[in-house]
Amino acid sequence: MGNHTPLSGNLGVYPHKGRRDGITLQRNILLTLEFDGSDFAGWQIQPEQRTVQGELLSTLQRMFKDPTIKVTGSGRTDSGVHALG
Repeated sequence: MGNHTPLSGNLGVYPHKGRRDGITLQRNILLTLEFDGSDFAGWQIQPEQRTVQGELLSTLQRMFKDPTIKVTGSGRTDSGVHALG
């Protein structure tokens, strides 16, 4: 597959806001991602760098208006490497 590396992301935990009993539920969602890594400094969040994990995390937190969302990858890519889902 050359520089194409399979990458799966596991969307982490966010609370279910509809509960009245104070219990926080967690949900795990498996995502399979495909991307062109040319403009990224790899998968893992790095200070002052644009990364796939960082972009996915900030987008999901904005989309769901929930800063507690976490993103955990089951694989990583290096800078400039693409992922084929």
